Parts: sequence; C-alpha cells; structure tokens
Amino acid sequence: MPALEGNVLGLRRLGIEGRFLRSRVARRIFISVVLCALLPISAFALLSWKQVTSQLSQHASERLALDAKQQGMMLLERLLLLDTSLRLIAASLSSEGAPGARPELPQEARSLAAGRFEEISVGAWPVASGAGDPLLAAFSAPDRQVLAHLEGGGPWLRVLPGAPPAIALGRLLDGATGPRLVAARIDPSFLFVLDGLGSEEGLIVLGENDTPIFSSVPLEGTVEIANQIGDWPAALDDEDRVSGSWGLFLRPTFRAPAWTLLVAEPSRVVLAPLRQFEAIFPLVSVLSLLVMGLSALVLVRRSLVPIEILHAATQRIADRDFETRVSIETNDEFQDLGRSFNEMAESIAHHVRVVETVNTVGSALSSELDREKLLDAILRGAMNVTGARAGALHLVDGDDRLRRMRLVGSEGVDASSLAANLDRQASRALRTDAPIESPGDGTLSIPMRNHERECIGVIQLVAGAGRNLERPARALAESLASQTAVTLTRDRLAGEFRGLFEGLIELLVTAIDEKSPYTGAHCRRVPVLTEMLADAACATQEGPLKDFTLSEAERYELRIAALLHDCGKVTTPVHVQDKATKLEALFDRIAVVDLRFEIVLRDLEISRLGRSEPGPGISEAIRELRDDREFLRRCNIGGEFMAPADRERVQRVARRWRWRGPDGIEQPILSDEEVENLCVVRGTLNDRERDLINHHVVTTIQMLEQLPYPKSLRNVPFIAGCHHERMDGCGYPQGLTREQMSTQARILGLADVFEALTAKDRPYKPGMKLGTVLSILEKMRDEGHIDGEILEVFVREKVHLRYAAEWLDPEQIDDDLLDEAAPFLARSAHCEARGPREPGGSRADRPLPAHDRE
Repeated sequence: MPALEGNVLGLRRLGIEGRFLRSRVARRIFISVVLCALLPISAFALLSWKQVTSQLSQHASERLALDAKQQGMMLLERLLLLDTSLRLIAASLSSEGAPGARPELPQEARSLAAGRFEEISVGAWPVASGAGDPLLAAFSAPDRQVLAHLEGGGPWLRVLPGAPPAIALGRLLDGATGPRLVAARIDPSFLFVLDGLGSEEGLIVLGENDTPIFSSVPLEGTVEIANQIGDWPAALDDEDRVSGSWGLFLRPTFRAPAWTLLVAEPSRVVLAPLRQFEAIFPLVSVLSLLVMGLSALVLVRRSLVPIEILHAATQRIADRDFETRVSIETNDEFQDLGRSFNEMAESIAHHVRVVETVNTVGSALSSELDREKLLDAILRGAMNVTGARAGALHLVDGDDRLRRMRLVGSEGVDASSLAANLDRQASRALRTDAPIESPGDGTLSIPMRNHERECIGVIQLVAGAGRNLERPARALAESLASQTAVTLTRDRLAGEFRGLFEGLIELLVTAIDEKSPYTGAHCRRVPVLTEMLADAACATQEGPLKDFTLSEAERYELRIAALLHDCGKVTTPVHVQDKATKLEALFDRIAVVDLRFEIVLRDLEISRLGRSEPGPGISEAIRELRDDREFLRRCNIGGEFMAPADRERVQRVARRWRWRGPDGIEQPILSDEEVENLCVVRGTLNDRERDLINHHVVTTIQMLEQLPYPKSLRNVPFIAGCHHERMDGCGYPQGLTREQMSTQARILGLADVFEALTAKDRPYKPGMKLGTVLSILEKMRDEGHIDGEILEVFVREKVHLRYAAEWLDPEQIDDDLLDEAAPFLARSAHCEARGPREPGGSRADRPLPAHDRE
C-alpha cells in the first residue's frame, strides 16, 4: 500500500493485501483474470448439463412412446375381446328371443358381461332421436358408412359425454320383427389396465378433439395433444412430466375416431442421474474461483501497486497539493514513470505559482486605487514570476523626464546600491525603446508602451551577477510590462476624462451663474447640502435608514446629479427666472403704472384748478388715487400670501380709474394682464410663468438623458429629475410616489427645498430662520411633499445646523438653536481663518445663494 512520508508517496512492502482492491484497475484486472478462467469451465459445465438433460429427456420420450404403443396394442386387444363378448351376448339374446329393452340375460351371457360391461340395453333399430334410454340414444343417427358397417355385422364404438366419459359398444341383432340394437357400456377398469408401466408412469387417453377419456394422473382442464407430444416436460398436474404418445386408429374396426395414448413420467425421475452433477458443480466452481483468485492476487499485485501510488498522488495534485511527490523503486518502467511524475509535479507547482502571482497582479491592475500600492504590487509580482532578486519601476512624468518610482530588493539584497546603475540602464532603454539585457549583472530593462506605442515608463528586473532570466521568464516580464502600461494609461485617461467631465459640468454651472447669479449660487449650494445629508444618512445608527450606505461611485453619482439638477434652467427666460416683482418683465412695469396715475392725477388737478370753487369730491378723489397707487406698489412686491380682499381691491382700482393715452383713447388704468400679475397670491409668478419655471425639470431630464453615461452614472438623469416630485405622487413632472423614487432622489429633493427656503436673496422674501424653515418642512412632510425618514435624519444628525454654520448668516439661526449650533459655528470660523472653501470661497467673498422657483 502507498505510504505517506511528508509529501512523498512510496511503497512499504509488496505483500498481498485485500485493500489494494480499492483500485478500479486492480478490481478490473482481478475480475478479468478470474472470469477468463471461470467462464470456459462454467460454459463447458452448463453445455454438458444441457446436453445430458436433452439426451435424458429424448431417451425418456422414446421409451415412453414405446410404452404408449404397448398400452395401445393392449387396449385394442381388449376392445376386440369386448366386441366378441358382445356378439356372443347378442347371439344368446337372439336364440332366447328375449323381448324388451332390458332383457333378462341368460347365465352364460351374464358370465360374459360380468367385469366387462356395466350395462346392456336392447332396442329397436334404428334408434329414434331422443330415445328414453341414454345408452341407446348414443347410437342414434348414424351416417351411411356407420350404417353399412353395422348392417354388415360390424361393431360401433361410441364415447358418451360425461365426467368421466363413458365408452359404449353396439351391434345389430336380427329379430323376428326386424333388426334390433344391442348396446353395452364398457367397464373402464376392464378396458384401461396399466400393466407394463412403471410406478411413476401415468397413462392418458385422449379422444376426438383431444377430449380426455381416461387419465391415471390428475388433469387440470382440457389437455391439448400438442402440449403432450415432444421432448420437453408437460405440466399435467402440479409436477413437470416427460411424455410419449401413440395413436390408436379405431375407424376401420369400430367406426370411431382415433384415440391418442400418452404415457407420462415425472421429470425428477427422468433427470435423476443429473442430481449428483448439480450437487458437485457449485463446489467445483467455488474451488476454481478460490484458486483463480489467489493466482490473480499474486500475479497482479506487483504491477498494480505503482498504479495505486500514482493514482493517489494525482488525486492530491487534483486537490491542489502541488508539493506531492512519489517514490517508486521497482527497477522497471514504473520507476521511470514515477520520476517523470515528480518532474511534472514540480513544473505544475511552478506554473501555479506563476499563475497565482499573475492573477494577483491582474487583480491589483483592475481594482487597486492606491497608486503606490499598485506600483509595488506590479514590481513584486514581476520579481516573483521571474525569480528576480531585485527590481525597479520608472515612470515618465509630465515633463517627459524619467523618474524612479519604486526600488525593491529581495531578502539579503541591498537594492539601494543598484540604484545608479539601474537609472542609467532605464534611461538607455527609454531612448532605444527596446528591451535591454545586461549580461554582467543580469539586469533586464523593459520599456512599458501603451496602445499609442508611447513609452510611459521602464520596468527593471535584476537576476544577479552571472545569471540571466530565462526565455519564459522574459516573456512573462514583457507581458506584465505591457499590462502595466495599459493600466497606467487607462487610469491616466480615466482621470483626464473625469476632469474633462467635471470641467464641462462646471462650465454649465458657470453659464447658469452668468445668466442668473441667484440660480448659479443655488446650483453650487444644493450639492454641498446634498452631500452633507447623504453622509448623515450613511452614518445614522437608528431608524429606517440605519442600513443605508453609499459607495464612492454612488456618492459621486449623487454629487453630479445635484450639480446638474437645474441645468434645464438655461432655457428659462431671464426675465421670468429673475422676476423680482409681479409686474417685472424686461423692466419693472410698476413705473408705467405710476406714470398712468400721474396722468390721472394731473387731469384731476387741472379739473380742480379750472373750477372757481373746488368741491370736496375732487380732493377726495385725489387722496384715494394716491392711496390706490401706494397700494399697487405694495402689491407689486411678492410675498408668501395675498389676502382675497387685496385681490378684490386691485380689480376695483382697475375698474375705477381710467386714463387717456397719447392717441386720445380712454382706457383702464390697469390692463387685464397687469391685474392678473398683481393678483398673484404667492411670490411674483403668474400661472404661465410658473409653467415656464416648472418646465425646467423636463428640460433637465431631456438634456441629461442625451448624455452617454458610464454604468456608475446611469442614474444621474433620474435622480436629478426627481427633485420636484412629491411623496404622495402630486409632484411634477412625472408624478412619482415615494416608493418609485430612490433614497438618493429623496435626499436631493429635501436639500433643494431647504436651500430654497433659507436663501436670503429671494427678490420677493427675506431669508427664513431655521426655526421657521423646520416648521415649514414638518408641514410639508405631513402634506406628503417631502420624505419623513430623510427629514428625521436631517434634524437628528443636525445637518441643518452644520449647513447654517457654513452657509447662512448668523441672524438666520434662532436664539434657541445657538447652543446646539455653537460647535459648528466655531469649526466654520476656524476653517474660514485657514482660507476659502470650495466651491465658491468663504461666505464673505462668495455670491449669495439663488432663489429656486419651487
């Protein structure tokens, strides 16, 4: 059996052990040898058994057929004797002239009938159909041949149906009144005598249609002759039998169908000579099996042990135990095979180490984000797969100068002493743009070229003095150098494209800023607040968001969405976006309204001066006109709410005062469009202008969906387009519900609302205090406008205080919140003392946030 010493499998001894049969090859050879010996013996014995069985059955059938013939001849003799007896009985009846159907037999006739006939009847001839005597009725309706035979003095043998069947014999008797029929039922004990048969033999007599007439053995139903004649045993009862047959032709003498006689003997009697052979054959087989088995064990043992050792070793190799070796000392081809196996195992172990190292390097190339760790993994991996004792990695910087980034030496090697020489050889390899090998110190310098065939660096491997890297090692090193170049170039291009992408976003935000400083500042502040709120949601340890996390890619995606969430406002008209008063268009049209009031006031003054005695009505009208003008000036300033009474007064003013234009036509002092604008309930925008503002979200989605995003930014359009949706599905533009929005989208929505409420540069309202904003947010939460879970984190994690400390004026922080906000205010003051923040600098030198048209 294989012995394990360390990782070496070898032989302890070559004795006979049953356990070696665990090997499939051993079992196959062992079974093959045994079967090759046993099969011929078994086949010969089986053939002999079948041949002897066939011969015994055939001889028995022939013997039984002779017995059946002998019984048939004896049966025929008894029938002839019975016919003679019946003729004599009939003659005695004739001489006696016995009348009647059942005559009284004379003594002589009775002697003849005793033991031969069971019943004798005499009747008129021909017998009428349906005669009362069943024995006579059996002889009714003879055919012409039978009738001629009877009239010629011949007998007629009949088989009467029944269980068992009866056999009758009839003759014609001449009488004074005409011919009469004498019929007698034959006694079966006289007719069927089993003389000459063995004690185990049985006789079966079959009549017409294989109907059983007599059987000395039990019969099960109707027995067919075809099943009784032949060499194979027939199941006459519960025991298999061998039979022989002979046909007894009765028509010439008795005008009856032929009978078939079967003599059957049990198979156990016929095959008795085989029983001894059957008893000896298993013993002979077992003995042969033992002899062949021992021979097979002795013969195959020495050949199969090395196979078993190699099988066990290959199984351990398959289980990734690549240090497994074998020790086979048989002085034959198996020993050579063992030596080849060890060499193969060593080669596999080396290649596996190389593959694992290459995989490690490949994984680092694809996933490692730390540049220093990446370069170290590349260099050490190249040293491991090539067996180098030292190595260096150089990269070309932005000034096209070669800089050594890493220098590594294996244990016992002072890599710093090689630095100067490696730098010179690296510069030489960079100039020649081809691998350079130094035979003296065994240094291989390989330029790293990217897809544009541009050399971006040099990787160097030092084998040691007097040694050179082998060709496979060089090929691996060149492959790693190529992969490294691709990875470094990929990272550089990714960084450049990311910078370009962010630059374009900054360009778009700048364009919005130049178009409207308010909106531009809003686009810069919302991303800051969004990131604050996202960090708080990730850090919370309680509530429904305790398991919420964002990867770096998802965090970057959210930041880009926040920066671009209002990019659609580039298409919003400036006079609508920056509308500070209700009548403002390209300019504030309240000045035009003032001019009309001045014209009406002028006309009233002229009327008053033209009268000799000015009445109190004109003075009152002048006073009311001036009050109405001041009222319209106040209405022109947007607010959070306009009372219905004020809206009704605007309409009364428009109906009451009229002015005459330069064309001399008199018209209302306020146009319908001016009345509509002055009656705006909240803010400064009318419904048409509100629709224009709201449409910026649709434009934002359309603009963002046209960009070919990478997989990590594919949700930017959706997140950015949801910042005006509501939790109850009543928002715009898509009417999404809370369940249809991601957590990131709900975070951005809350940040957008909070920034809009706290912005102090709204043209129609001052910046709100934190307490007021929080009350509004709670009301919006209850109304299904914003997400309650996000708001809970927003307040619990004090995001509003951190944002207020950095971005709001101190007077916007309520007195009761100052103690909570103190740590954040101190930290913000410390940061501003160190320099401006990004984006946009410190609070003092950065433009105030824009109003966002909610």
